[in-house]
Amino acid sequence: MKAAVFVAIVALAGCGGASSTTGRGRSDAQLASGKPTALKSAAGLCKGFGGKSQLQRTLAPRDLVGRMMCNASYRGDLWKALYSDFDEQMFGHFTAALMVVDCVGEGVCAPAGARRSPVAIGALSSYARRIDGTRVMTALNTIDLPAQMRTDFMDRLAASQREIIRLAGTLDPRRKELYVTLPAQVRARRAAARKAMAPLFERAELLTVDVEAALKSRSASAAHVARVRTLRDDFVRACEAGGRPTWECLAGPVARPMTELMVRLAIALRDPVLGHAENTLLEVPADLTRVQAEIFAQQSASMAAERTRWNDFTAAARTGIDPRLLAATTGVKPPVDLGNEAALAITMRPISWRPVIERLERDTPVAWLAGEVASVTRGGDSATVKFRGETPTAGKRQLLPWVRVPSSDVRNVRPGMWLVAVAHATTKVGLVANVREAAPVTSKVLQRRAFSLTTPATLARR
Repeated sequence: MKAAVFVAIVALAGCGGASSTTGRGRSDAQLASGKPTALKSAAGLCKGFGGKSQLQRTLAPRDLVGRMMCNASYRGDLWKALYSDFDEQMFGHFTAALMVVDCVGEGVCAPAGARRSPVAIGALSSYARRIDGTRVMTALNTIDLPAQMRTDFMDRLAASQREIIRLAGTLDPRRKELYVTLPAQVRARRAAARKAMAPLFERAELLTVDVEAALKSRSASAAHVARVRTLRDDFVRACEAGGRPTWECLAGPVARPMTELMVRLAIALRDPVLGHAENTLLEVPADLTRVQAEIFAQQSASMAAERTRWNDFTAAARTGIDPRLLAATTGVKPPVDLGNEAALAITMRPISWRPVIERLERDTPVAWLAGEVASVTRGGDSATVKFRGETPTAGKRQLLPWVRVPSSDVRNVRPGMWLVAVAHATTKVGLVANVREAAPVTSKVLQRRAFSLTTPATLARR
């Protein structure tokens, strides 16, 4: 949602409302599909909307609605692009309406056809139930559209909602579990966690406003960094206590947005060491701030398990074993063949402020230090880490570059682990970026920044 016009779509709130005579005598499936489009016969009504049939999310709301209503056939998978960036917490009713209408219109949320997707039907059935028609109509009234087009869009939306809900009800029991029940369970867990940690979410909202104001007025300070860090630590601790692994807590709501605020504060304070260290968390391609990301992860795992069971059952069938007998023996329900169905992937691109941070190095040179840890000498609030390496001539172990970091950054670090740190080039004073089990890339990540990923409830606070 980075394009300005796309932000305008999300800002529009908003189903129901007026009715028209264009849908009389047509089924929900016919009306929702938009084929034939009733507006085609209205003289001049579609002028300026029918030139191109491609839908792109960067189009203005007026063009999106107009092209949907005036083109009997269009492509673009607008619904998928909008779904990927949709903020369910804010829930823009107008944006949800566009998804529902588009999915049916493109033949994806359909009873049959080459483009039919049971996954999409399940995903959008939740939105179809939640859309408030009054808010959609309110949004449409702010757009420069013919009144008849607004009314017909509302008719088509209502029909699309009913059609998607009906289709979700016709899914076989296993697909209902995977595509309707599982997402509902994820949303319920997220809602319960948000309720349990409501004070932390409220603190995050207030602190974000405060920090954004400070950044805008160029009055950001080390005190802001401390407040953001404290809130993130508090959230991760509460998240861990709720049974979540640390990496999920760091990638989820509150923690990840706070990390990005830390990076931006570091840039404002012209501190490339802090900026680079915190940026390593953002560069991890695991953004779970939106519920769709968690749904994708869990659906993918469940669908992979279903395919494994399907392969086992079909292999047994080839050897003459009755699938029902196998199910009764193993206690596992007979699986279904999911074919080429796949969970709806969302945009999970890692964020990186590295190019911006690197510009600060002209005034404050930094050094990246990496290697096998030879020793960790702790003393008070700081610790000295020395690295081990091979000398090409003697072949004996030799202590190589060292770095001084906060003691809390290396609370769980031991000799033999592989550590990456970023520090001031001259003083070697810096921060830990990450720690691995052994050699880089190929081994397990044990720690990111000061957060241990392997031992819950051992949050290291700086």
